Amino acid sequence: MEEERKAREQSEAKAKARATDTPTSPSTEGHEEYVCERRQLEETTKRALEENDKLKHEHSAFAAKLKAKSDCIEALKYQLEAKLGDKEKQLAALATKVSRSDDLIDMFELNFKQVQQEVEELSAAFRMERDTGIVSLRSAPIALTRSLSD
Repeated sequence: MEEERKAREQSEAKAKARATDTPTSPSTEGHEEYVCERRQLEETTKRALEENDKLKHEHSAFAAKLKAKSDCIEALKYQLEAKLGDKEKQLAALATKVSRSDDLIDMFELNFKQVQQEVEELSAAFRMERDTGIVSLRSAPIALTRSLSD
């Protein structure tokens, strides 16, 4: 649109120049048109080259920014992978601890049941002896102590 406007302005300027100038010979009139068109082409080419240089500069700046962001994303990716690896190791260590804790709880429950059974057996034996009247107070604590230490 800008080129059309400039071309229109130049043709109007030519028309005014022709109207105010002295008549020119037919041979110089064609040459003037050629020179005018040549100037227009040179100006258009110059503007196009300037615009091209500007776009190249903008493209280079954008490419540099994009490369910097890409490098930043890549660095963050490696950091996250490293953190994930650390977290996986911590999780594995916790799973091992939980497994060991579960084993200890199972052993405690088993030992508790055994002790509870022995206490019940001793209580039953003690009740039986008491009911029969043959209670030996000295032997009961010793037997209980022996069963607990086993």
